[in-house]
Amino acid sequence: MEDAIRNIGKAKALVDNGLCRVGPRLRAECRSEGLLAGGASRAIVLADAILRLCQQDHPNESLPLLRELAEVAALMGALAAAPDPEAEAEAALAEAGGLRWEALWPSERFAGRARAAGVSEADARRLLEACGDFRLAGRSAAPWSHVFPENQRRGPGALELLDLAIRLMGTVLRALDSRWPGAFPPLEGGG
Repeated sequence: MEDAIRNIGKAKALVDNGLCRVGPRLRAECRSEGLLAGGASRAIVLADAILRLCQQDHPNESLPLLRELAEVAALMGALAAAPDPEAEAEAALAEAGGLRWEALWPSERFAGRARAAGVSEADARRLLEACGDFRLAGRSAAPWSHVFPENQRRGPGALELLDLAIRLMGTVLRALDSRWPGAFPPLEGGG
């Protein structure tokens, strides 16, 4: 757990320091830069929240946050790899404007962006399969609920989820470095 805490803290520092370096060159009218900077901010907050839930022995409850971190990282990576980042940014912003909870995380969209961002197939698959864990695991905390077989499913462990979060933060840093080369060093252990 201590390594995960250090790595997530290091990812935050790398993002903060890199954005301080490129900040004076950012253009408010550039939608792709805005999405990358805003995505980096969102990724930091999400990774921190995931870490805090895992520290409190609630890794299963962090799964929706991990899924959102995956979505942010995949969007950032796909945006950085896009032949026309501005068009990609406009499309992503238009899509976000009409989102509703039931359409927040389409699997096909994530899979395509994850491939473009360089997220490993194993990580992408694990993230997509985690929905069942979120809904069905952790159902034996109340007295006597453990006697029912359907309530005995164990969700993923804290270290598994933190390792995924660290690899996703590595994807975030690679996307930022792709746009601003040299300003965002890689995260060790960040995939």
